[in-house]
Amino acid sequence: MSSPSQLTYEIGESKQCLANHGVNATIFGYPLNLGSDNPSIVSVVAKYYDLARSGSAPLMFLNCNGFVKQRQNDCSTYSTSGKLTYANRYDVKSDSFRHVDSNHNYSPSQEYNQFIQRMNSQIPYNTNGKITAIPIITYHNLTNSMQDYNKMASTITVDLFAQEMKYLHDNGFRMLLINQLGYDSTKNVFYLNSLPRLTTISMVAAATHSATP
Repeated sequence: MSSPSQLTYEIGESKQCLANHGVNATIFGYPLNLGSDNPSIVSVVAKYYDLARSGSAPLMFLNCNGFVKQRQNDCSTYSTSGKLTYANRYDVKSDSFRHVDSNHNYSPSQEYNQFIQRMNSQIPYNTNGKITAIPIITYHNLTNSMQDYNKMASTITVDLFAQEMKYLHDNGFRMLLINQLGYDSTKNVFYLNSLPRLTTISMVAAATHSATP
């Protein structure tokens, strides 16, 4: 693991580098989904960023009280016993779509069905216009090559991406940016900023990282 000075350099100085180029970064993304469960790393992230995003969960519960892996009453960073919590403002849960892993190898059509299932998994938690859970999705690479799709687990084709976006549009989803996610430090819960009047379910999507030919 990196030393405290190395962590400060990598996490804090990278933010300053972005600021020097006119980018005000307020949300940190853990590389390769590593570090959000390490108090030393989280403490450095907390010095420089308002929120931080990790992976590992298909839904983010705004009150952090719906996760099966660890029961929580709110989104406090530490439990009453001083242990780092599973979900908090420095561990906002999102998930990528990995169509290839040890358990499966999905074709684009199968991956599309997985996408639909995850987007609709929020429905039981969002009723009467109240949003309590949202899927935050992260896209890593887009490609026009099926060879790339078959080789890289988190890469999807341009056609599949377009199909997914069309599904969201045609079925009344609201696309939000992740920086519309706010945190109430008094109640220790998340809320959604600049939210239009909702008559249906909603989702948040993180940005695509890169594209390949």
